[in-house]
Amino acid sequence: MNCEAIFVNKDELDILLHMRREPDITQRQLAERMDISPAYVNAHMHSLRKSGLLSGKGRATVLSPKADEAIEKYRVRNAVILVHGNG
Repeated sequence: MNCEAIFVNKDELDILLHMRREPDITQRQLAERMDISPAYVNAHMHSLRKSGLLSGKGRATVLSPKADEAIEKYRVRNAVILVHGNG
């Protein structure tokens, strides 16, 4: 694993996760699923490409190996679920 810090915001992480699940997803589909504008998706894709997390352009855009490191960094390993009941 590379020692270089990789930081992404929530929307960028969501884009990476969607692309991991559906490699052929379009920017328009991402915008619809995330309830954000296509221009906003495009700006995030540009940022992710610049960070080395995406490679290629247009329909040939894919996750880079570095993207897996970024996704893994934010993966929840342990969780505590609290439930409040009535009575």
